[in-house]
Amino acid sequence: MRVLFLNRSFPPDVGATGRYLFELAEDLSATHQVSVVCGPPGTPAKNGGAFPVQNQRVGSIDVWRAWGTRWDKSSPLNRIVNQISFFVTATIVTRALEPPDVVVSLTDPPFLGLLGAKLKQRFAVPFVYYCEDLYPDVAAAVDMAPGPLAKAFERVQANILSRADRIVTLSEDMAERLAAKGAVGPRVSIVHNWADTHMVRPIKGENPFRKRYGLEDRFVVMYSGNFGYVWDLDVVLDAAAALREEPGIVFVLVGDGSTRGRVEVRLRRDRLPNVRLLPYQPRERLSESLGAADLHLVPMRAGVYGTMVPSKIYGILAAGKPMAALAEPESEAARVIRSHQCGWHEFPGDHGSLVQMIRAAMRSPDQLQAMGVRARAAAEREYARGIQTRKFRGLLESLVEARALAVA
Repeated sequence: MRVLFLNRSFPPDVGATGRYLFELAEDLSATHQVSVVCGPPGTPAKNGGAFPVQNQRVGSIDVWRAWGTRWDKSSPLNRIVNQISFFVTATIVTRALEPPDVVVSLTDPPFLGLLGAKLKQRFAVPFVYYCEDLYPDVAAAVDMAPGPLAKAFERVQANILSRADRIVTLSEDMAERLAAKGAVGPRVSIVHNWADTHMVRPIKGENPFRKRYGLEDRFVVMYSGNFGYVWDLDVVLDAAAALREEPGIVFVLVGDGSTRGRVEVRLRRDRLPNVRLLPYQPRERLSESLGAADLHLVPMRAGVYGTMVPSKIYGILAAGKPMAALAEPESEAARVIRSHQCGWHEFPGDHGSLVQMIRAAMRSPDQLQAMGVRARAAAEREYARGIQTRKFRGLLESLVEARALAVA
């Protein structure tokens, strides 16, 4: 089976969507031919810049990198230019590719599924729309989609959903959002994101990360991952301010992204002595960095549930750590916490609720340990990489087999 994936993000980019695509493609390539059309690597440059179309082998994956601008994403206009430039070049690149047996389009950029639908028609093959997030829903939830733009994206999204042979979503709450748009029945499948449970493991004994940053005797409350608009880091800093006199507690914020500058400004203004701001950690040290936390934070903004799924929760589970989420009860994060009894969750937006969860965690070391054991067990049982990528492979194989029988 020849599988073609479309998505702008792909390693060495550090974004979760590209990393999940790489791991899925890598696992599929053990038994099938896999090609990926993606964008240029690197961090955004303020002056944009070009990148030639390149074909390379990444392990056994055939990777085609299509040129696209890399303007600073803090500007909505820059984001759109980046997306359109990649879309145009990716369309050109696909004209030179060997016909696939199935096309899978992700959602970066959100209109990339139009190319997937076009390739379905051109090659007469199944088209899978892999919804890592929903547009314009997620943008509207964080007030980044003006009315006319949101309506235009709604029409594009409806077009893509109607032309997909299979829609893959990440969670029950996202499937409910899709159902409200008319995407129901056997065309919709849930394949959860995952953690590499071989790479991310609980740390036994002394943790080098805690020693490196002088955290050995502190209660570490950690936010780790993308500093994006769907995350309410202001409420985290509000909680840190409320707990600034609490002895022994430290907030560690690890990562980067569009809102990191705002966090840095606030830290300079408020002079919070109990907050450490650290860069992304190398993947080979994820067990150490995730394992350094006594409690992980999942601070979602109100209304974003179902438009995206916080992939960070699976790494937290794999590290064997409890979490405190600000998330609606219907969200995937809250469902995971309830199902596996691995933390606390309250409604978004209230730093007082977050403070209460942190204090409850500090008072309950035995409970924290038990939550961590249950978290790791859940990761191994339900969210291990191989479990979910095999599910995706079976889905693709069934589509290709059904198409072959239909034309025989």
